[in-house]
Amino acid sequence: MIQATGSYPEARQTKVLPRLREDLVLIDGPSGADGGPTWRVYDPLRHRYIAIDRPTCLVMSLLPAHETVEDLVAAVASQTGRQFSAATLAELLKFMQQQNLTDAGAGFDWRADPGMRQAGHGMVMSLVHNYLFFRIPLFAPERILQATSGLVEPLFRRSVQIAILLIGILGLFLVSRQWETFVHDARFLSTAAGLTQFAITLFAVKVLHEFGHAHTARRYGCRVPVIGIAFMMMAPVLYTDVTDAWRLQDRSKRLSIDAAGIAVEIGVACLATFLWVFLPEGSARQIVFLLATSSWMMSIAVNLNPLMRFDGYYITADLAGIENLQTRAFAFGTWRLRETLFGLGHDPPEFISRTKARFLAGYAWCVWVYRVVLFTGIALAVYAYFFKLLGIVLFLFELGYFIAKPIVAEVQIWWRLRRKIVSAPRAHLTAASLTVAALLFFIPWSSEVKIPAILEAESVSHIYAPRAARISEVLVRTGAHVRRNDVLVRLEAPDTENQKRLALARLSALQLRLDRALSDKEDREEKLVLEGSKTALIVLLDGLARELGELVVRAPTDGIVAELNPVLQPGRWIGMKEPIALVRGTAQASITGYVSEANLWRIVPGAAARFVAEVHGVPDVPATLTRVATGSTPWIELAELTNTNGGPIEVQADARQRSVATTSHYGVGFTVMGRVAVPEARQRGSVFIQGAAESYFSAVWRRILKVLVRESAA
Repeated sequence: MIQATGSYPEARQTKVLPRLREDLVLIDGPSGADGGPTWRVYDPLRHRYIAIDRPTCLVMSLLPAHETVEDLVAAVASQTGRQFSAATLAELLKFMQQQNLTDAGAGFDWRADPGMRQAGHGMVMSLVHNYLFFRIPLFAPERILQATSGLVEPLFRRSVQIAILLIGILGLFLVSRQWETFVHDARFLSTAAGLTQFAITLFAVKVLHEFGHAHTARRYGCRVPVIGIAFMMMAPVLYTDVTDAWRLQDRSKRLSIDAAGIAVEIGVACLATFLWVFLPEGSARQIVFLLATSSWMMSIAVNLNPLMRFDGYYITADLAGIENLQTRAFAFGTWRLRETLFGLGHDPPEFISRTKARFLAGYAWCVWVYRVVLFTGIALAVYAYFFKLLGIVLFLFELGYFIAKPIVAEVQIWWRLRRKIVSAPRAHLTAASLTVAALLFFIPWSSEVKIPAILEAESVSHIYAPRAARISEVLVRTGAHVRRNDVLVRLEAPDTENQKRLALARLSALQLRLDRALSDKEDREEKLVLEGSKTALIVLLDGLARELGELVVRAPTDGIVAELNPVLQPGRWIGMKEPIALVRGTAQASITGYVSEANLWRIVPGAAARFVAEVHGVPDVPATLTRVATGSTPWIELAELTNTNGGPIEVQADARQRSVATTSHYGVGFTVMGRVAVPEARQRGSVFIQGAAESYFSAVWRRILKVLVRESAA
C-alpha cells in the first residue's frame, strides 16, 4: 500500500474529476498484510508498477462513471457500506495524480492545486540534485540471456548450489589454515596496480551479479528490457531493470530474483576461495584472490545492507511480506515518533499487528540515522570533489535537502498540530526533557579537562656504552635496587689495555734513562727531550685510565634497574652508544602528558589536578600543573600515549617514522603533591584538572570555526 499525504482542494473547488489514463493495466497482486487482496497498476509509459489497496482500487473502478466529487463519494459509500469523506477521497485523487495515473478533466486545473505546485517544486529540486544520481540505459539483454540460458540452467539446480556452498565452506576452512599468507596477498591491494586490478575484477563480478538478476527474472517469465549504468555521486553502478517482477504473485519467486545477484557473488567467492588454496604463486592465484575478496566484501558490506535500496532492501521487504517497505515504514516511524513525544492518540497509518508495526517504526528510525551519517559523508565528499566555492554550495545543499528539509517538514506538521500538542500531558514531559537537554548543551557546566599522561620516576637515567667494548661482568639484573655509584656492568677494551701496558713500559724506560743522566753523557744531553716524552706519556696514561674507568658502568642515582639490555652477556661485544640499562629513581615521581589545542585555553599553571592510572587498583595521585609548553610538540615522544600503542592520541608516522599527532598538542608537566610511591615502570593514565567551564555548544562551535578558518586559508 502506498500512503498518500498532504492536502487537496475541497470538493466545491473541483467541478470535474480527472479521468484515468486508458493505457493503464490493473493486475492482481499477492495477499496483503491483513490477508486481503491487493492490486497493482502497470504504467506502460514509465514501465513501473504501483501497488494499491482495496479503497484505491474501488475509487479507480468507479471514477470513469462519475464526474463530481459528491457523486463519487456517494458511490464509494454505497459500495462499501461505510462512511467515506470527501477529504479521504481527495487524498486518493491526489495520490493518483502524483503517480501520473490520470488525465486532467475539462473543468480541473491542476495549477490551482497547492499540492501540485509543491510537486512541481519537488521536480525542480530533483533536477538540482540529479548530478548525484542518474541512470544511463546501455543495452537490451534479451539476446544474451537467450544465448546463455543453456549454460546457466544447471546453476538453478539445488544440488549444484549446495555443492558450490560446501566447496566455499571447505575453502574458507583451508584459508584459515593459511591466514597469514592470505593477508600477505592482500597487501597487493595497497598498490596502484592492485587497486586498478581490484576495480576491474569488481566490475566483472558486478556484470555477473546483474546477469544473475536478469536470468532469474527471465526464468520466471519476466521481461528484462534493459541493463544500464547508474551514477551515484559520479561513481558508476550497474543496474538491471526487473520491474516485471512485480507481476509475480508468488513472493518466493520475487525473493529469488532479489537474491540472485548476491547468490552469484557468493558462488564466485566460494569457488575463488577454494581455488586460491591450491593454485601456485602467480597471476592465476592473484586473479582468484581478487575475485574472492571483491565478492565477499561487496556481498556483505553493500548488497546485504537493508537500509539502502539495494538487494538487501528488497530481500528484507519480501521476507517480511511488506511491499513499499520504506514508504510504509516512514509513515509508521513518524507516527510512532509523534506518539512517543506527544501522546496525541492518533490512529496508526495502518491497522496491522503490533509486532509488524514495531518493526516498521524501528526500521524507519534506523534508516533515518543511517541517512544522516551517509548524507553527511556524501556532502563532505561532494565538498572535496569540486572546487572550493562550488563544493561549499553543494555541501550546504546536500545537508539542507537531505537532512534539514525532512526535519523542517516534520516540525511544520508539529506547528500545525500545536493546539493538540499543547493540551497533551506527555508533551509537557517532552518539553521539560528538551529544556533540560538544551540547558545541558548550552550552559557551561563542564569544567574538568582530561589530559592523557604518564606517571613515572622523576629521575630516569638512560645508560649507554661509552665506547665499543667487550662485556666482562654483569653485576645486576632487571628489578634490582641500586645505590648511587654501584657498579652495574664492567666492560673491557683489550686495545686500550695494550696501549696502557706499552705506555707504562715506555715510561719505565724513560724514567731509567733520566735516573742515569748524571752518569751517562748521552742521556744528560737529551734530558730535556726525555722529560718532555715522560710528560706526554703521563698525559696519555691519564687519558687511558679515564677511558678504562668509564668502562666500569655505575648507577648515576639511587633507584631501580627498570630495563637491562638482554644482550649483556660476559664475552660479548657491545657497540658505542648502545643502551645498557634504564635506572628509575625512587626519590620522587613525576607526571607528564599532552593537552590538545582545543583544551589549551582552559588550563593555567597552578591548577589542582589528579592522575588516574589506567590500571585498576592504583590510587589516584594528587598533582599541580607546573608547566605548559608555549608551542605545539612536533611529535609525540611518550610512545605509550599514541593510538598505535593503545593510547588516546591519534598519530601518523612522518618521513622519519616519528609519531606526529593529527591535531596540535602541547606538552604539560605536573608536580606530584605529597609523598607518592614511585612506580617501577611507566603507568599510563589520565590527568583530570579543573579548568575554565565550557558548554558542549561552545566546544562544537569552536571546532566548526576552526574548520572554517582552516578551509578558508587553504
